Amino acid sequence: MSEVVTGVLKLAFGFISNKIRDYGAEKLQDGGLTDQKFRGLVVREMDDIKSKLDAISRKDLGTSISSLREGIDRLSLSFDEFSNSRNQCTSEVPTAKESPDATKPAQQSVTVEDAVALANVIGNLKIVSNERFELAKKSFEKAAEKASEAFHNTALSTDERILASKVRIASAILQHLDDPEIAASDCLNSLRELNDMPSIQEIFSVHLKGGIKSVFKKESRVEVVETVTMINLILADFISKFTKRRMAVLDWPMIKCGKRVVHPIHYDQRRLPNLKEMGITAPWDIVVLKVEITSKRGLTRKGDLICLPNDGGGPQKLDKTTGKLQPYCLSPLEDNTEHPQPLGEAIDLAFDEDDTMYVFSRDRGRDYTLSVYSADGRNMCHCILKFLEEKICRDSHITVTNDKKIVISCGYYYKTRNIMVYLCNSDGKLINSFDTGLRSGISYNEHYIEFVSVSFDNKIILVTTAGRAKAQVSFEDSQSHMLYIYTEDGELLQRAVKLHSSEADNLLDRRCTIFYNQVTENISHVMAMAPYLAGKILIEYLSGETAECQCSCLLYGTNFPEGIPAHCSHLVCNTNGAVALVSENRVIFLQKPSL
Repeated sequence: MSEVVTGVLKLAFGFISNKIRDYGAEKLQDGGLTDQKFRGLVVREMDDIKSKLDAISRKDLGTSISSLREGIDRLSLSFDEFSNSRNQCTSEVPTAKESPDATKPAQQSVTVEDAVALANVIGNLKIVSNERFELAKKSFEKAAEKASEAFHNTALSTDERILASKVRIASAILQHLDDPEIAASDCLNSLRELNDMPSIQEIFSVHLKGGIKSVFKKESRVEVVETVTMINLILADFISKFTKRRMAVLDWPMIKCGKRVVHPIHYDQRRLPNLKEMGITAPWDIVVLKVEITSKRGLTRKGDLICLPNDGGGPQKLDKTTGKLQPYCLSPLEDNTEHPQPLGEAIDLAFDEDDTMYVFSRDRGRDYTLSVYSADGRNMCHCILKFLEEKICRDSHITVTNDKKIVISCGYYYKTRNIMVYLCNSDGKLINSFDTGLRSGISYNEHYIEFVSVSFDNKIILVTTAGRAKAQVSFEDSQSHMLYIYTEDGELLQRAVKLHSSEADNLLDRRCTIFYNQVTENISHVMAMAPYLAGKILIEYLSGETAECQCSCLLYGTNFPEGIPAHCSHLVCNTNGAVALVSENRVIFLQKPSL
């Protein structure tokens, strides 16, 4: 019965251990513990903590440790009293032993059901020994308060502040044993402050970049990196196993190292432990697909994945619960006599700020069409775009201005070879068009359209690849990415040639997505690459005006869940910053929509 509770407590104590491997060893060796072994674990861990404080004479830090130990003693007494009445409530309380995975160590067998069992166990504990349990919570609250004061004392050394952060997080978990969701929220706030410490950022920067600085104090620096990494990993494990919270990968508290942002769970695999081998899971927002998604994809502003079938059928929405695709529309499109659905090939789709969806297609009669769907699934309009009659468009893209004008960029291989931009309303009536003067094609001095978007003030942003076809462009040629900014009347405001990444030099096997974030007003350049088996993903945030790199984050795929190979998955995005990685059988959300 105490296996689940022990699992949470061991997670809490994991923050005090200095080595990642210690945490993994405990997880693999202990399994289900008797109450006697549990008390032994408490004593052993707390004695170890005390020995580490012998050389530290810091009032707040020492007080926090004393309060933490006091709380553990009181909590242990609560378990003593609870264990005496175990037989009276066993039939009412689900335990980890009832699970088919009961033979596994406690941490490996914990699931969502185990988290529910944890709440039930603590609920009964409060009834049996409410007074001692509440006293324990007060001790943990005091420990967290004093540890917080110590952490914010900049006169303390980095090691001492890290120790204060450990106590702070462990106390939050133990204080809220009966509410892991609150514990997770408090712990993430503490972790964010730890990862934001300038000294931590400097240590990670030197550790990862190398150079002359890395030669000095290497051992102590590695110790700090291992400790901070361990704190991040164990908290991720706690949130994954004991809460319902699911996060986008980039929503995790990062470590900023100048223009480089380090993800403490997905940085260089040569320096990072393998989560699978350690039995650690991360709380990423992942959908296991029951069907393979090979059609055109898009993300709504709420982060829902929309797919357009290749057979010309109506749009479909991914059900995150079942992993299946469901019809997006409320009624069959073929029954809509007012706005009949033109069957054909979907070219591109876009969403406005109200999540109205606009689909640009070419029907079987070779006419280009615009289909409009409301956020609640009503098919509002399907019309032929008369201004594109007798034209053959290539590399076409669609976006929507803030005042709901539809912008379509087209590269032509018929009559004119120049890239054209059209603006129309939702009924397909042309408002304006202009010739960019950029020749469309794959030869030298010709342009392939990467994407079209609009800024917050309705400037039209066009990014192209110049000189070679998209599939043939290597990163050593990535300086050929061109950024152009136009007014709605076609006036060229700015041109820049800045889209280059040193991280991606000489890598041919990659997938690239570029989009403009209308909330942050920058350009996101997302690339999935395969220099190694697991692959890696580079996210660069570029100035929306000059395309100069403002910051970047490199995610290694080693610790991604199985079935999500970074280098052979597709990137899907929305203009509000939402990004998802779609593989054959899973979807993992890299970034949630910006607020």
